[in-house]
Amino acid sequence: MKKLKLYGRDAADTEIIAAYMQDALVRPRDMVRLAPARAFVAMTARFCWENEATPMRVRTALRIANVQDMRYKNIARQDEAAVLSLLSLSLTPSPNPIVSLIFSGNSEIELHLEACEMTMEDVSEAWGVKTRPRHK
Repeated sequence: MKKLKLYGRDAADTEIIAAYMQDALVRPRDMVRLAPARAFVAMTARFCWENEATPMRVRTALRIANVQDMRYKNIARQDEAAVLSLLSLSLTPSPNPIVSLIFSGNSEIELHLEACEMTMEDVSEAWGVKTRPRHK
């Protein structure tokens, strides 16, 4: 399977990245705000929606730049066993862009940006999984 690398600069780009990132699994400890670099980075296990034949996941890094402020809701960063599923990713555009990451368990991260600059990059080979995420 070919590794993906996508860039996002606006709401339309963000919708495409969100479609690929839907149902990505991430531990709270694998999400970090890099203050000196003004970036947010999450290392996820992305479900490969683009591979319809076989259910697979791949390690995928999501990097969002130009972060001015970050707010958490219902995320227990100290819980080593916690795993969140990314339900949606959206951008509220200028003049003050906000990226919202909505997770299972009523958890959320809100990133206040100077400008939208997002990268989604597969960083490993994909592996097979037993089940495909299902939605009501």
